[in-house]
Amino acid sequence: MTIFEEEILQQQYLLTRTVEANADAVSDLAEEIGSGKYVAAAVVARGSSRNACEYFKYALERYTGMPVLFIEPSVTAVYGGKLALKNFLLFAVSQSGKAEDISSVVRAAKESGAKVVAVTNNPDSPLAKAADVRLLLNVGQEKAVAATKTFLAQMTVFTSLVDAVRGEKADMNSVLSKLFVTRHKLKPIAEALAKEKDLFVLGRGLSYSSATETALKFKEACYLNATAYRVSEFQHGPFAVLDENRSVLLFVSDDETKDGCIKVAKRIRETGARLYAFVSDGVELTADYCYVLPHADAAETPLLQAVAGQLTALEISKIKGTSPDAPRNLKKITVTE
Repeated sequence: MTIFEEEILQQQYLLTRTVEANADAVSDLAEEIGSGKYVAAAVVARGSSRNACEYFKYALERYTGMPVLFIEPSVTAVYGGKLALKNFLLFAVSQSGKAEDISSVVRAAKESGAKVVAVTNNPDSPLAKAADVRLLLNVGQEKAVAATKTFLAQMTVFTSLVDAVRGEKADMNSVLSKLFVTRHKLKPIAEALAKEKDLFVLGRGLSYSSATETALKFKEACYLNATAYRVSEFQHGPFAVLDENRSVLLFVSDDETKDGCIKVAKRIRETGARLYAFVSDGVELTADYCYVLPHADAAETPLLQAVAGQLTALEISKIKGTSPDAPRNLKKITVTE
């Protein structure tokens, strides 16, 4: 068994630890957000951490109305720019907490009057020490280069915070357990995807983060050239590329985006392109390959979608004989110049 697989399987037991470790800090932050103390939130991250932030942006804006801005690290790290973030909450997200370009944003944000929240797996990291508040992933060392449990823990932290603002509480461990029980149903999809060279991965709204992270896992773990798009943006130009030689993986959640995604699925099939789909329980959609996720609240569904993507990447890697523990050309911690 690869380390990648071991760390994927660990996830069904770790989320409670993540939630419990941050309960007090999450409660305090939720109260501050609900009070209107901050004009907006901002996020800074790279790689899988940025994909988790895509979810946070949609979730916080949808359920609280607080705008969320993405800060590009190069603005401070390369250009030496200043930031005007007074009365902002900045969430700096890095599993290692060692990314210097992320730390440069943190310094600039604090100088401008922002409150900084570090989301990291390393309590002793420079990022954790520089922040005003720490939200710790608490999942133990992640050894595989392709992130799994740290990504899901980031998603869990963000879900917990949004749920706290909403006055909700989800039990993700029980839902994840149902997904792992049905993981064998992903093998036909993985066998078909293993034959693909290129793939479009689409999601909309809260599910867009699932598309971006799954596309990244397909690249890292099995060298499948997967490109993520928002469903709405894909229809503007990239849709012209579709024909019988192309393939699409579509995430469909049972929320306000469902009807629009089903219509797009029909259009995709009309082009002759192969359609793979991960759909929420209760969603009726015709595809060449379809996997139905266990029932979950709309806000928690992206976590299930992401794990389904990880498990699919795992199966593809087994078929193709690739090494998700140590993908070619990659290191666990990337130092961005």
